[in-house]
Amino acid sequence: ILWRLWKCRNVLLFQRRHIPWLKVLQLAKYDTQEWLDSQNHIARISQTIPGPTNTTNRRQQRWTRPPLGWIKCNYDGSYKKNLPTKAGWILRDHEGIFRGAGRTITSSLSNLLESEAQALLISMQLCWAKGYTRVVFEGDSQQLQKLSLNCGLLNWLREIWHWSTGFEDIKFCWVPREHNSEAHAVVISNDAPLISYVYYHTLLICN
Repeated sequence: ILWRLWKCRNVLLFQRRHIPWLKVLQLAKYDTQEWLDSQNHIARISQTIPGPTNTTNRRQQRWTRPPLGWIKCNYDGSYKKNLPTKAGWILRDHEGIFRGAGRTITSSLSNLLESEAQALLISMQLCWAKGYTRVVFEGDSQQLQKLSLNCGLLNWLREIWHWSTGFEDIKFCWVPREHNSEAHAVVISNDAPLISYVYYHTLLICN
């Protein structure tokens, strides 16, 4: 109910459109049912995610360049219970040239999956703001990848799908953690630890 009230407040504030209280309750009921359905969906996905693959095959996988005219955004989220959540991303073009990187620190979230979803959403907003219209978003969360491909559930995924409409073309990809190391390095960087948002215009070297 609080989430729906917040959404309706934003509609009133930014769109000058009033939503009747009965409609608010109906929407809140719909949100609750959607959340319950999403929990069942996540549980089913968790049971079907395969175990670790052959080490040799995984080592053969490397970061790959996006198609000509595209940007690839590798993103990652960091989660620790009761601690601020971090999100990081790194942008490279079809020639593998560094186009920027960034990191945010937000309030604590509920779980790692939510942290990964936040990292994806923030990186999408950043790419949109910079004018990139064709972007490959690549992360290392299999659960988030399957959710984003198969359903429009959860408040985070709703926002992700909303922002995806702002791109001319968009792709979501999964890679093993070891091939998403640059984005992970941005997340765990201790550079400017008291600043909630940092953007790097030059190549970031993380120790």
